[in-house]
Amino acid sequence: MFAYALNFPMQKFLQSQSKVWFMAIISMGGLAIHVLLNWILVIKGGHGLFGAAIAGNISWWLLVIAQLIYIISGYFPEAWTGFSCLAFKSLTNFVKLSLASAVMVCLELWYFTAVILMVGGLKNATVAVDAISICLGLQLWTLTVAFGFTSSTRLAVPVQDNIE
Repeated sequence: MFAYALNFPMQKFLQSQSKVWFMAIISMGGLAIHVLLNWILVIKGGHGLFGAAIAGNISWWLLVIAQLIYIISGYFPEAWTGFSCLAFKSLTNFVKLSLASAVMVCLELWYFTAVILMVGGLKNATVAVDAISICLGLQLWTLTVAFGFTSSTRLAVPVQDNIE
């Protein structure tokens, strides 16, 4: 969750600069590393769920580090000129929005966890948990596709200056 909290604003920054291809390439590399780490830790190492959690954590941090290096390395100087006091100009609005988003993400994760725990109390809990897991997975895929379309439409609409 800490890596995701750092990843989210960097993704928004890169999206606002139309650096979507870089994000896609980094994500594909992260996916390849994630699959490799899962194979090593879960299959070969036999660490099970613990190994999967470690692989996920390492993958998220690698994405964060790669994006941070890209942002501050100067590959697109028209967008990044370094830190300045102007970065903190509208910080209170950003913090309000970020806190609201963080609360929503936490509530969503807690909701999914609570549903799975409640389903585990039903008769024949194995089948019930399997069924709810499949349903929640399909729901998350649907939301991911919808979120992708919303992100792409925001990037496709050009920003126009107010001309009087």
